[in-house]
Amino acid sequence: MKTSLEVFINLMIEFIKRPRQVAALCPETQKCVQTFLRYIDFASIRSIVEWGPGTGMLTRYILRHKRENTLYIGIETNPRFFATLQFYSHKFPNTFFYHDDILKTSLYLSQHELEKADIIVSTIPLSFLEYKRIIQLAARIGEKYLQYIYILTLLRGFWPASIFQENFYNVEIDFCVYNCPPFFLFVASSSKFTPHAPAGMRAQLF
Repeated sequence: MKTSLEVFINLMIEFIKRPRQVAALCPETQKCVQTFLRYIDFASIRSIVEWGPGTGMLTRYILRHKRENTLYIGIETNPRFFATLQFYSHKFPNTFFYHDDILKTSLYLSQHELEKADIIVSTIPLSFLEYKRIIQLAARIGEKYLQYIYILTLLRGFWPASIFQENFYNVEIDFCVYNCPPFFLFVASSSKFTPHAPAGMRAQLF
């Protein structure tokens, strides 16, 4: 398992090589991780898909909290990050990583005899990608979708709230200031009833 310094160096290298795939120079902070985790009901979910696990900062917490019989699928396009993530597939049961495009997620779900995942967790830089297509895909193959958006992308005029509202029954937005850079977390659900974080932690920013 890599040290924090090694993780940071890897992230720096990949940011320089692939700035459109790596959205930040710093790994997620623990506050960032906690923002994600409070929207994941580990006691009830049976399948988790993570888009862009990257250096594994969020991944390791997900895998530590998930039940042994809960399926985890991580899809990573970056070859360096993908090689590093293999450590977790050997350490945690029912954990699989695929070096591929997230648009092929349905293929990997079907390999595990699933049509939809209980939750999709995404830290990919949505503003650099075909975000409408990705959000529509998440609505089609996921019961719940967590997607972060860095505040810097908002300053550039990128704000996909209306696309989320068009594709999901319920959409909420949280905000984490204790990260570099700070980010918004979109929490979208395909069903009417979905677990929420404490009311004081949410922000309705439409």
